[in-house]
Amino acid sequence: MRLIERDKGTVFIRRKTEAGSDAYNEPVAGWEAPEAIRATAQPLRSALDAHVYGLRAERMIAIFYDGPLRVREGDCLCVDAPPEGAPDYRAVSVARWGGYQRIDAERIGDGRHDGA
Repeated sequence: MRLIERDKGTVFIRRKTEAGSDAYNEPVAGWEAPEAIRATAQPLRSALDAHVYGLRAERMIAIFYDGPLRVREGDCLCVDAPPEGAPDYRAVSVARWGGYQRIDAERIGDGRHDGA
């Protein structure tokens, strides 16, 4: 499968990092610097996706990426959100084959797109 450049958009990967501890000596997570990739994103539509994820599939997208950076499960993604802000998707599943990766990502939060 070849990904067409005109269909790609910029997606930023934000990986969690330990930023230290709080006043109660509990670990506090921070974010690494965002890494930009060019990828294609589309909603999950197949019957197989609905069977695997159930009702969660409505809040999920499939991201197809053919670059060298390895995306891992649990990485957060800024698809609609600005790269400096909080990510709006989290990688649930990453499958690699044929020179590209398919990342199934679920919307973080309550799923509303209006930012409220």
